[in-house]
Parts: sequence; C-alpha cells; structure tokens
Amino acid sequence: MIELLLVLLLAHVMADFLLQPDDWVRCRQQRHWRSPALYKHSALHGSLTVIALIPFVPWPWALLAGLALMFGHGLIDWAKSYSQPGLTSLLWDQAAHLATIALAWLWLSEWPLQRLGMWMSKYGDNALLLLLAYALCTKPASVLISTLLQRWPIAGNRNQQSSLIAAGATIGYLERGLILTFVLLDQFAGVGFLLAAKSVFRFGDLSKSNDRTLTEYVMLGSLSSVAFAMAVGITCTALMAQLNG
Repeated sequence: MIELLLVLLLAHVMADFLLQPDDWVRCRQQRHWRSPALYKHSALHGSLTVIALIPFVPWPWALLAGLALMFGHGLIDWAKSYSQPGLTSLLWDQAAHLATIALAWLWLSEWPLQRLGMWMSKYGDNALLLLLAYALCTKPASVLISTLLQRWPIAGNRNQQSSLIAAGATIGYLERGLILTFVLLDQFAGVGFLLAAKSVFRFGDLSKSNDRTLTEYVMLGSLSSVAFAMAVGITCTALMAQLNG
C-alpha cells in the first residue's frame, strides 16, 4: 500500500509548506498554544489528510486517521514553538511528523509485523552495514583526520572562528557522504567531478595565501578525507557482495 504512504506525505508537504503562510509560523512562535494559527494549521493538516485518504480507505478510517494526525501535528508544532528557529529545530520537527505519518500508514495498511521481520531477515544485514558506513564517514572520520594532522604545527596556529570550524566539519561530512554514495553506486566518475569542483573553489584561497605550508595542509586534509571515504565504500561493497553471495 505504497499509495497510502505517498498521499499522506503529499498532504503533509502541502499543509506544512505550500499552504502555511509565514504569518502563521510567526504567530505560533510568539503566542504558542494561544495562537489561533496553531489550530488553523492543525485543522488544515487534518482536512487535507482526510481528503487524500478517502479514495483509498473507508471514510470512517480516513476520518480517524485525519483526526489523529491533526492532534499529533498540533502537539508537535506546539512543542516546536518553544524552541529556537534553526536547522536542528526544523529537522527534529519534521522527523516527529514523519514518525506519526509512518505510524498512521502502518495502521491503515495493516502491514503485519511478520512481513517486516521477513524484510529485516533478508535485507537487515545490508541496511545495518550501510548505516555503519555512513556513520563512520561523519564524526569518526573527522576525529581521525584531525588527529592525523596534529603532527603539523599549522594545525595549532589556524585562526578560525568556531562557526567556520563547524562549517568545515559539515562540509567534510557531506563530501565523504557523497564520495561513499558514488563508490557504492560504482560511479567513480562522480568522485572525480566532486574533487575537481572542490579544487576550483579552493584554488582562489590557496593562490592568494601564497603559503605553501597551508596548501600542503589543505591537500593532506582533503586527500585523507577522500581516501577514508573511498576505503569505507570499497570495504562496504565487498562485504555486501559476501553477504549477498
């Protein structure tokens, strides 16, 4: 019943993004549970859910699902109104909404746990291996590369603000995640394109600095990051081939 999941997600995207005015968001952030916009938005979400589900399930079930998601959506948005606006708040908010949608989908589609167990027994090892590979390419890789680069004096002499350091770590996560994805998909040309694009962006900074030490330091960090991601990707591919063989 993938159709049910798709229509639930479509209703969510329309209600939470396309049909929600910015004034509603600001009102909710300022007045919290006293905001009329909170209840309008929740009612809109429930109404769209019911309309989207009626062609697929009997109307009493569509109504119950719409009411459940309406109250759940309202509670999540009420809790979010007390947090500071930002990426972290947005991600937690959307994760909570998607969790409620997934529960409603499982209930409406009557998906038995036995089927889930069969899927896990067949694909669970591959899924866990992929999760481990992507997890290794985040902070563990950053810690390893930072430790490796500490032997060079420039590592302790960089004058960077904390926001730039955080941005650099995030860029490293994304870079290694993309390289890992390209390797898993056997698209090594994508790795070359990514490295070429990164070289173009960094060329201006390095050429202006006229600092060979800084250039070598950046190259060491970049090549270490790429080598780590490619090694994880190749190892993961080999292990998956063994598991599926």
